Amino acid sequence: MGSTRNALLVMAVTVAVGGAAAEDTVAPPAGNETAGTPPETRAKSDQALEATVGRALADDRHVNAMQIKIVVRQGAVTLTGIAADAEERDRAEAIVRRVPGVRQVENRILVDEPGAPAPGASMIPEIPAP
Repeated sequence: MGSTRNALLVMAVTVAVGGAAAEDTVAPPAGNETAGTPPETRAKSDQALEATVGRALADDRHVNAMQIKIVVRQGAVTLTGIAADAEERDRAEAIVRRVPGVRQVENRILVDEPGAPAPGASMIPEIPAP
C-alpha cells in the first residue's frame, strides 16, 4: 500500500510541476511585445533590427547609407547623419518605416546645404589680422 501511495504522490508532483511550466511559457498579451521578454533578448532584437535597417538603406541606390547612423531601442529607430538633399533624407525615413519590426522612426538626418558650415563648426567669422 505504501508503494501505491508513493506512486500517486509522484504523479501529483509531476502534474503540478508540468502545469507550472506550461503557465511560464504563455505568450505576452497582444500589444505588449516586450512583456515577459528579458532585456538581453530585447537588446539582441534591437541589434538584429539595426542590421536589417542598415541593409535596407544600403540596398537603395538613392540613399548614401554610409552617411547615416542608426540607433535602435526597443523597436524605435533614430536616424542621424547627413543627406545630400531633403529628398534623400525623406527617402531614408520612408525605407526605415517599411522595415518589419520598426515601431517608430525619429529622423534627425541633416541636409547638406552648399555653403553651410559643417556640423560643429564655428559660426563666428574669422577676423583677418591687421
